[in-house]
Formats: sequence, structure tokens, C-alpha cells
Amino acid sequence: LQTMEGDTDPLGVILQTRAMEAQRKKRESNLMAGPNKVAPSRPSRTVSGGISFDRDIQAFFSTRPIDALPSLSRLKLSSLPETEDTVKHLIASGQHRKAIQVAKLLLDTTPPKENALRHRLRQHLGTCFLHLHEFKDAKTIVGVESEGEPLALRILRSEIKHYLGDNDAAIRGLCNLRTKIQSGEAKLQPGEDVGAVNDKIIAYLNLGGKFQLALRSLSEQQQNKSDTDPTLYVKKAKLLLKLGDVSSASLEVKMYENAIGLTEKPTPALLELRALLLVVESKMKEAMGVLAPLIQGKVGSSMCVDAVNNYAVCALLTNQIQLAIDTLEDLVRRDPFQGLNMAVVRNLVALYDLCSLRESKQLLRKLVDQYAADSVAELCRRANLW
Repeated sequence: LQTMEGDTDPLGVILQTRAMEAQRKKRESNLMAGPNKVAPSRPSRTVSGGISFDRDIQAFFSTRPIDALPSLSRLKLSSLPETEDTVKHLIASGQHRKAIQVAKLLLDTTPPKENALRHRLRQHLGTCFLHLHEFKDAKTIVGVESEGEPLALRILRSEIKHYLGDNDAAIRGLCNLRTKIQSGEAKLQPGEDVGAVNDKIIAYLNLGGKFQLALRSLSEQQQNKSDTDPTLYVKKAKLLLKLGDVSSASLEVKMYENAIGLTEKPTPALLELRALLLVVESKMKEAMGVLAPLIQGKVGSSMCVDAVNNYAVCALLTNQIQLAIDTLEDLVRRDPFQGLNMAVVRNLVALYDLCSLRESKQLLRKLVDQYAADSVAELCRRANLW
């Protein structure tokens, strides 16, 4: 399934061809009807008093009260304190446009002598612009490197290169940054770790299809750490599955089990790995059984959106299309903000197109406009999903 970073899960993007065919037919029908219309911008969210809901949205959430749903869109911008914590909170809740307004106001009123705060505000603004795919604005606000910048801002420059289409330049920039840190030329601030740079390098190698290089970088990272991070085994196992090396992936899974210690309640990551190994062996029903505790919320306190996606794909591969739809829709009901990420939205759209569920697709669009992060709504518009 497609992830928010654009990477592909070892299960594969199995709905992509069908979704593309449905979109092709939609474009052809539009051409027959007349010239294409410009996609409308995202409607503004209601912020005064309460929120006006259509009856179909109320029916969708019939299992729980509307007022209990998490939605910071109810907050008026004028009621928010003009602080950096507010900016962070808005970013975490996916309200990037409001975060930009508050961050710009803070940046304009922060004196030049408070250099550290100005650097952090530029980082927040760059992150928001990046999420909204406004890359030129992100590049402008980040600017050129200067002394005293936080590590996150330096990493952000390479991220912008990646999103502008030059993944190799992003990797080179991150490698140069890592070299400067290791040589002492670039200083880290308290709480910063070069591991953040390594993680980005591996992520971009992965996105570029350079799995062998990513695997080598992970192995080097393991050797350089005195206390091996168990999550490195998880990353290596997934990379090995992409390379088709199932036996080595199984070995990494066992090493991960040894690292965390066998417990009565396996970690979500371990369950996910076990399910992926079963999928490779075409044991879809068994994989669904392994993922079931994650779907039912029995493991960990937070929902595993990736596990729900994988469960839905397994259901589809066993000809249980309605179960796949119900599984993803239930995820959205349980937590609209977390559930409506780009992967879930794309998969639901593909399933609705496959089953000709036009009304469900229209409802999904309303839910995205009301609850999803600004970045998801913007990507849906740019991808012409609707």
C-alpha cells in the first residue's frame, strides 16, 4: 500500500491499476461533456460556535457523538495564543495553514537578537509549506545555511530537494551534513542526534529504489551503535523483503524477537513483520489472523494505520471486498484525523471506484475536507482524486 512518504509497502500497490483505469474513464467522460474545470480550492472549515454537518456525515458517525470527534477546526484563530507551542500544536493536528499564519506573525514580531527562536520558526514554516507542496515558499523561507541553526532546519533543506524531484541531491546533502557533524565542523545542539540524519538518508535511499545501499547504511548504523536499536532489525527485515530475500528477512525477525524479549503481548512491529512473512508465502488468511489484534486495538494504545491498510489488502486478495471497505471505514470512524492519511484515502477511493460507490466517494471528500490534515486535502486536490 502507498504510504504518506510515497514509498511502497512489501504488499504492493495492488489497487493502483484499477484506480488509474477508473480515473481514465472519468477524464474521458469529462472531455465528452466539455472542457475541464479548474479544481476548486479546499473549502474553509467552520470555526464559529459549532460545525454544520450534512446528514450523511452524521449517519457515518452514528456510532459515536459528533461532539466527541477530535477536530481542532472548531478553534478560532483569534482565540489561539501567539506562541511557538501553538504552532507546534497546529502542525501536529494537521492544520498547516493556521500554523503558517501564527508562525509568520511570530516571526515578524520576534527581534533579531532572538536568533534561536527565529531559526525554529523558519523550520516550522518550511515544514508547513512542504506538507502543502508549496516547495518554492519552503525553499525561500528556509534560505541559506547560517550559524546556530537547529539540525531539523538543516535536514529540511535536503527534504526540499527531494520534493523538488532531485532525490540524489537530497541524499548528497544529507551525507555532507553527516560528514560535517562527525568531523566536528557542524555543531549539534543539546538533544540533537546524528541518527536523525542517518534515518533520512536511509528513507531517501529506500524511496529511490536503492535498497542495497539502504541496507548497507542500516548495517553500518548497527555497527556504530554500542546498544543496538531493535527497530533497526525491523527496517532491515522490510528492506530484505523488498529485495526478495525472505530467508534473511526471517532471520532479522528472529533477531528482533531476541532483542525485545519474548512477551505475552508481541509488539505491533513484530506482528506486522510476521504478517508480511505470511503474505510472501501467499497465506493471506493467516496474515489477517496475525493482524487482527492490531485491527481490534488489543495491542498498544495507538491504532496502527499501516496494519489496517495491510489487513484491508489481505481481505481484498481473499475476495472480501466489502470487508476491505468496512475495515478502512471503521478506521476513519475511530479516529478521523489519524485514519484519513493519504494511503487510506487513496485506497478507499480505489475501492469505491471499483465498486461504483459514487455517494460513498462524495462522503469521503466531505470527511477529508472536515477532518484530514491540510496536507492530505491538498494532495487529494492535486491528484484529482475526486
